[in-house]
Amino acid sequence: MKAINNKEKGIAIYLAIALISFLMAIGLGLSGILTSQLRNLEGLGDSVFAFYAANTGMERILEWVYIQGELPTDFENLNTPKCTETDPCYLENIRHLGTNDPAEYYFIIESSGVGSCEASFSYCIKSMGSYGTAARAIQVKY
Repeated sequence: MKAINNKEKGIAIYLAIALISFLMAIGLGLSGILTSQLRNLEGLGDSVFAFYAANTGMERILEWVYIQGELPTDFENLNTPKCTETDPCYLENIRHLGTNDPAEYYFIIESSGVGSCEASFSYCIKSMGSYGTAARAIQVKY
């Protein structure tokens, strides 16, 4: 009888483990990317409502300018709240689903050469809105 000489060292199992490891690494990498993208998309809706809140503040000021013909110089004479950073105005009809907090906005009006308003402009109006975790701003210079 002939003796069977088996010199195969089991290379197939090593190749299978290497291939499975490689595919698992690709899968874990893709799942990490997908998870981070989903987190980014989660806040997108909040961002839209924050922009709407900032737009509301800007519209209030521009409506005042349209009706009165000039920017308000004294917020006490406005028929609406001041809408400052420490005392923001709220959009009661836009509420956050998780916390039930309303969207809020405030605005800052700076004269030419004051603060961040360049001397080449007469006024700079900045309206900031926030909703949930997102905050957006709109700035008008004229």
